[in-house]
Amino acid sequence: MSKPLLFVVLGSASLVLACGCGPSNLALKSDFWQTKERNIGVAVAKAPVAATYRQGGGLLDQAIAKAATGTLEAHLQSIDSSGFDDVARRFWENLKGRGFNVKLIEKPIDLEKFAKYTPTASGDFHERDCRMIAADEGIDALVLLSIDRWGTTRKYYGFIPLESPKPFCVGRGELINLRTNALEWGVEMNEEDAKVDVEGEWDKPPDFLDLTKALYKTVNRAKVYLENDFFGGTMVAPSAPGVSRADEGTRSTPTVADEGVWNRSAVSGSLVYGFFSPNDQIRFDWGDQGSFGGLGVEARLLFRTSLMNSRVRLGAEYSVQILASEPSGGTIEWSYAGIPVGSSAAENEFLGHGIQGVADIKLGNIRTATLYGSLGLGVLFFSGAKDRYEVVPVATPYFTYETFEPAEGPSTEPAGSARLYAAIPVSRSLTVDPAVRIFQSFGNEKIFLTQLSVGVSYRW
Repeated sequence: MSKPLLFVVLGSASLVLACGCGPSNLALKSDFWQTKERNIGVAVAKAPVAATYRQGGGLLDQAIAKAATGTLEAHLQSIDSSGFDDVARRFWENLKGRGFNVKLIEKPIDLEKFAKYTPTASGDFHERDCRMIAADEGIDALVLLSIDRWGTTRKYYGFIPLESPKPFCVGRGELINLRTNALEWGVEMNEEDAKVDVEGEWDKPPDFLDLTKALYKTVNRAKVYLENDFFGGTMVAPSAPGVSRADEGTRSTPTVADEGVWNRSAVSGSLVYGFFSPNDQIRFDWGDQGSFGGLGVEARLLFRTSLMNSRVRLGAEYSVQILASEPSGGTIEWSYAGIPVGSSAAENEFLGHGIQGVADIKLGNIRTATLYGSLGLGVLFFSGAKDRYEVVPVATPYFTYETFEPAEGPSTEPAGSARLYAAIPVSRSLTVDPAVRIFQSFGNEKIFLTQLSVGVSYRW
């Protein structure tokens, strides 16, 4: 193999490795929220120029493809990234509201002006030596928010495009200890999560309006991603998040609601107390004494989706609750020919088990809490039922009287529920969830429950 050819092969291999090995994310430690003595700065980094990125093809193929998309490349280079900059103010407002000593650094930080950092110990460090910022700004740590790369990406076979360009914006966030240059939080979006499809026609030079609008949506998505990762999805939406651009016609930065809230998947458990409505059918069937309804537990698993701009999570729920407790059956009066001859207590302790599919919808934010609504549909079945009786009229030639006959316990029947709850953060991944729910079965029992609960969710 000749030396020039060897250099090309090695260079190509290095490029593949560089592109394929993204930075590993470093989660924010939970004790960050308990340590508020430090002076923390918040800033954005100077953004790179938007560009067209190509997946596939050799160097010659990429050169041909670049020449064919020169107009789009020039348009992307003309777009500024100022729509990203307000994320620093949002971080500053939320940290200040949580009691931190925080300073908003208005001017974007140009990392290229800092020397590369060579670590002298093991650990996670910023690639640039940012320690001089401490003296310049009077801070001990820095939350640095940036666009790692943005523009459009497109798959090719040789120089033949396999799809239309997809706008994307990869957001990156870091918390830097300015005394040691160590990273205390580091996150970068996956490029697949950063892409969106263009709604409309992308190839409309010179302004590429539909494509540009989609690109601004990805910028907003990057901001929301960084906010959710740092604050655990509890950022308060700003009153006017959009940045208007009079000189760009219909091109404007979308709001958080436009792009979605990036709900996180969750597993949760709750302790429940439920009680029947006073006029429920089951109170007649089982007697009118005793405690109807009682303690129970719920467990649910929810997965993030892209439905309704990522506001909807889908999953499943299992619940079990005491529906009647001893001696809830009341007193059974025994009679002969209408004459009472004795009585006995009916003991009717049983459990209701619910299995439901659940759609969980994010409704909005109330300060640091997040409000959700949830709809469920499934079945209700029972265990532990005993000594149930029903009134049976008996007619004689002279009069009619009533007697009590043993009846079958409750059967499996369809059921649905509606739940309203708030997720109150205690850490980046944990929330406490107080809730109220109504539960209705549609079979013979016609059980209607009002349930109060409090639970804990772990989100990822």
